[in-house]
Amino acid sequence: MNQDEIYDYFSKRTPFKNILTKYCDLDIYCYRTGSPLCGNFYYTYDISYDQQKVVDNLIDIKKSLLKTKCAKMLDSARELANNIPDTIDGFKNAFEINRLMNSLICDYCIRDTEHSKRFKWDVKNSFAKNIEYAKKCAAKMKRPIMSICEVNGWERESWNFYFDYPQNDMEIKTLENLSKKFQQIGKVNQVIGDSFFEISFTPKEYESVNFNLCRGYMPKNNFLDGRLDYTRLNELTSMSNEGCFDALYKGGIREFCQ
Repeated sequence: MNQDEIYDYFSKRTPFKNILTKYCDLDIYCYRTGSPLCGNFYYTYDISYDQQKVVDNLIDIKKSLLKTKCAKMLDSARELANNIPDTIDGFKNAFEINRLMNSLICDYCIRDTEHSKRFKWDVKNSFAKNIEYAKKCAAKMKRPIMSICEVNGWERESWNFYFDYPQNDMEIKTLENLSKKFQQIGKVNQVIGDSFFEISFTPKEYESVNFNLCRGYMPKNNFLDGRLDYTRLNELTSMSNEGCFDALYKGGIREFCQ
């Protein structure tokens, strides 16, 4: 068999599922939504796993995957397993941990079907939410940046507003409090769709972000001019939910720069 045929063979099976279930508590629940009679339906996969257990068992996961028939026969599977680092220090940031697990699970733990798939993720002990880990990653970067994301239901777009990673704990604490405020506000129904805000503490290298995606109402990725005024940002947390939402709506975060 050639590599395409080998991939087709294993795509109808779940060669890595038992290993990830053993080492990181992977659990997958699948159900069908839509109308099977007219063929208009899709499969939804509720996926959960423990990310702390992933990083605690990287070496065992790698060794076990490489022993599988799939990794021995399929070049792409073997390359994916070989690229798993021995420790968490082998990842640049939490995005890379997520990307690895998404590839392992979606490609090798779920059977391929001709129908559409939707995924719902429940990642326990996610390093994307671990601010101490994010700070360590940022310290290794040349110019680390992070973002506040506005998902705008009225325009049906999402915009990332990037800024230089905070240099002291007080600034990070302000952003933590603002993130909690965003959780309080939740999703605001705007008839066409829901609008909400969220903060990603996971750092990225400035040079890795494309700031030239200019389609739609506003560019998808924006870099804030000037330095964020953390004193004014802190005042947002004492506003009403409606007041905070209105102040930041449609790129209002740009008004909070010095």
